[in-house]
Amino acid sequence: MKLGIIVVYLVSEWSEKLLDLHLSQIEKNTRVPYIIYGSVNRLLPQFRQKLEEDPKVRICNCLPTDLRSGYEHSFYLDQLVRFAVEDGATHVVSLHVDSFPIRADWVEELVGKLSNDCVLAGIMRGTHYGQNDRKPLSACIFFESEFYLKYQPTFLLSEFDIVSPEYQHYSREWEHVFESGVGYGFKIFAAGLSWYPLLKSNKVGDYPAFGNIYGDLIFHLGEAAWRPYAYGASVPNQGNRRSSLEFVSFLRNAKEKIKPMLPLGFRNLFATPVQKMIITPMYEYVRQQLLDDPEAYISYLRTGRK
Repeated sequence: MKLGIIVVYLVSEWSEKLLDLHLSQIEKNTRVPYIIYGSVNRLLPQFRQKLEEDPKVRICNCLPTDLRSGYEHSFYLDQLVRFAVEDGATHVVSLHVDSFPIRADWVEELVGKLSNDCVLAGIMRGTHYGQNDRKPLSACIFFESEFYLKYQPTFLLSEFDIVSPEYQHYSREWEHVFESGVGYGFKIFAAGLSWYPLLKSNKVGDYPAFGNIYGDLIFHLGEAAWRPYAYGASVPNQGNRRSSLEFVSFLRNAKEKIKPMLPLGFRNLFATPVQKMIITPMYEYVRQQLLDDPEAYISYLRTGRK
């Protein structure tokens, strides 16, 4: 077996500790031969040098694009799969900079989920910001190279695919947020195949949208590429972190009580400022807990005990 791990490396200068944690967790918890195939388009020079010095990382010269956000991410992932398969990888897994394995048998467990009909194992978030997201998420999508060579899936879909009756059928059967990974879910559905969802498994969590463990195998912080603090805003310090958490909990509870009483128009009007008010402080708190003591925080999520 030869595992190809594909990752789009695009992080700000404030995310070095997260990058280091991602790399160290992969190395510590992966017992099979592997190579990380990484894209470094628009990556800061100091981080590119860090990756170049890692013997397990192979820098891939991906074609550039003017696309941004999730479209850029998927554009690079599609190229990275081809790099890995052409280099002889028997299995491929996509990870994000903020996702990584937490158990030494993660590869063996995922291999065991695959069969002739079940061709992929991956994270399925379920409820995500009030939407039902039942597609495989590219924070962890694991499959054999044979599946890729036979069906040629892409992480996103073309405009032709989106307007097709088959995709409309898929959307009704498998509700989802349209983002990276939807192309794999659609391809599997269209081919009459199945996939194994890694569901949220942590016993506790400060907010359902991020800082979660899936299938008791993969941790995913979530949203690391676009959170405001990642581009220079301050993170709560040790002294005020607990008060931030208590304030956020109060806001979340108030929101759940008030929202049903508001007309739909008012809900939409206040959605963005409320989300910023509630989610950003919580996200910063969760991220800092992780980076302060990764092992302790992951153990807390898995067991519910501090």
